[in-house]
This record gives sequence, structure tokens and C-alpha cells, in this order.
Amino acid sequence: MKNEIERLYQQGKVSAAGVWKAISNNWITSSEAAEIIGDDLQPEQFSGLQQQKQVQNNTALAAYLSANPVTWQDGKQYGITQEDQNEMSLNLIQYQAMQAAGIETKLEWHAAKEECREFEPEEYMGLTMLISNTVIPLVRKNQAIKAAIFAAQNLDELEAVQIAYP
Repeated sequence: MKNEIERLYQQGKVSAAGVWKAISNNWITSSEAAEIIGDDLQPEQFSGLQQQKQVQNNTALAAYLSANPVTWQDGKQYGITQEDQNEMSLNLIQYQAMQAAGIETKLEWHAAKEECREFEPEEYMGLTMLISNTVIPLVRKNQAIKAAIFAAQNLDELEAVQIAYP
């Protein structure tokens, strides 16, 4: 693929931006892009590479969270994705608001691929704490990787930043 992109770049059919876009499509590496373009790497292009690497970082974390639910004391698995966490938080806020308004309601949540069931508030809080205790270290790792990405001063340093969860 590198040879094809290089040929198109030399013929003027692909711009430098197009070469950098090929990285995000996983057609070439950033070092291959640098070889194609040469020493003409502009600061905005390097910044774009950093942004692309951070997108890869966030995508890798999201994929890890999606593939690794937690097992709760009922033996069932519960999702820990950002969407799951947001929905659980909203669910709890709505439950608390209804309770505060004197409206009788049930606190419900669901295991992965199951219907909702009623939770006691203490059980629900325990599940949210398990999820938080699982996710927070991974978010911290994501942030550390992000800091390394944006601290990189050149392609070698940027490529040296490893993205792996856990």
C-alpha cells in the first residue's frame, strides 16, 4: 500500500494531507508517511498525527471496556462502557429525584443482554462502585498515554508511545 500511496503522491494525485489520512485508515504507518513526504512535515501535520494517535487511544480504551464487562455478586456480567456508566448515572439520578418528590418508584438495572430487574439502592451503589473501581485505573492509563502522545516532539517519540489495555 505504501508504494501505491507514494506513487499517487509523486504524481500529485494525493496531497500530503491525503498521505496523513492514510495513517488513520491503517494503510500505512506514520514513519512510512514521513518517508513518502520527506522532511516537509509541517507542525500542523505533526499535530494531526498526535490527534489521530489520541483517537486510537480512546478507541482502544472503548473497545477494551466493551469487551470486558464486570461480574457482579449475582454471577451476571454488567457492561462498563461509557454509555453504560452514563445510563446508570442517569437512572440513579432519576430514581433519587422521584424519591425526593415522594413518587414511589423502583430502582432497576440490567445485566448484559438481559431485561432490567429491581435493585435495592445499596446493591445498585455496590455495582456502580465495582464499575468505578474497574474503570478509573483504565481512564488514568488513557490519560497518561494521552500526555505521552502530546509530549512527543517528533515521529520517533510519537511512534514509541504504546497503546494497550489493560
